[in-house]
Amino acid sequence: MTLFNVIYHWGGIVVTPGYTEDDQFVQGNPYGGSHTSQNGEIPPDEKALASAALTARRVVDAASALKRAAG
Repeated sequence: MTLFNVIYHWGGIVVTPGYTEDDQFVQGNPYGGSHTSQNGEIPPDEKALASAALTARRVVDAASALKRAAG
């Protein structure tokens, strides 16, 4: 929670990872998409890619909404 204060102080917003989305639920990480590559030896699987795409989509949607609201 303390990290959130720093984000807010810098004028940022927190975009949640979408806990109820199927792609996020399947991955099982409550903090958003993640992948352990073992120093680049293991490529991300479809679950990791789908979770990363969901996170990116949510950030773009939030940024678009802020831009529309700003006029």
